[in-house]
Amino acid sequence: MLERMDFVFSYWIFFWYFCYELNLTQYNPVGALYIGLLENIGVLLLMIYYKNSYYHLLLICFIILVTKFLPLWSLRNTSYSIKDIYIVFVYFLMYILWLYFNNISFISFFVDQFKRIQENKPLGPFMIYMLKK
Repeated sequence: MLERMDFVFSYWIFFWYFCYELNLTQYNPVGALYIGLLENIGVLLLMIYYKNSYYHLLLICFIILVTKFLPLWSLRNTSYSIKDIYIVFVYFLMYILWLYFNNISFISFFVDQFKRIQENKPLGPFMIYMLKK
């Protein structure tokens, strides 16, 4: 499957965080960051379970640090409302529609990602890029 940044929801969340930090949106992404962090920890645990290479594990830890922990740390003193949580669902729906318009099946995408973990292959565009270096 084609690996593009716009097919990975974590990058969408990270983009939202930047927009929030630049005051381009009023909606706080902290809820999405926590959901993404939980998903990323699940991926990390699967990678450990399937004995992925130490380099892959190091890369995913770096990705989690940069795209989840640091943004959450910087937002630790911000407030958020129920509207911010609702926007997470709207944003996710936009992501699903984006996949659909690009002829990518949401289910097939995640099945492919799971197979990549099982086969110790790079996961996501950043890991693929780093392994080409």
